[in-house]
Amino acid sequence: HVRDWITAVSEVVDQFAQIRCDLKDLMEEEQMKAGVADLEIRLAAAKQFRHDEMQLQVSKLTHELVHANKKHSLLKSEMTNTTEQRWHVVRIKAVKALLVFRNRWLSRAVAQWRFRNIRRIMLQ
Repeated sequence: HVRDWITAVSEVVDQFAQIRCDLKDLMEEEQMKAGVADLEIRLAAAKQFRHDEMQLQVSKLTHELVHANKKHSLLKSEMTNTTEQRWHVVRIKAVKALLVFRNRWLSRAVAQWRFRNIRRIMLQ
């Protein structure tokens, strides 16, 4: 009779030990699942952060590109203006040179004419 009790008790103890092992395994599995879920959440957050960071970089680069394009077109127009201004300056210089030449020629011609007239008057 005592033997049956001992056997029954040892079976119950074995069953509890087995249940305890099963519970321990389940707890470990749950912890692993929670860990995996946490890692998945972290990974998703990291991916989102990288995506946001890349979007930010893209928008910054786009802004810089737009700014550079504006600067380029401004410089282009300035260069065009500068070229036009340079042509204008060259034209002005050419006209000035022609005027100076004409004035000198005219003043020489006038001087020669006066000289001739004065000689003519003197010779008469």
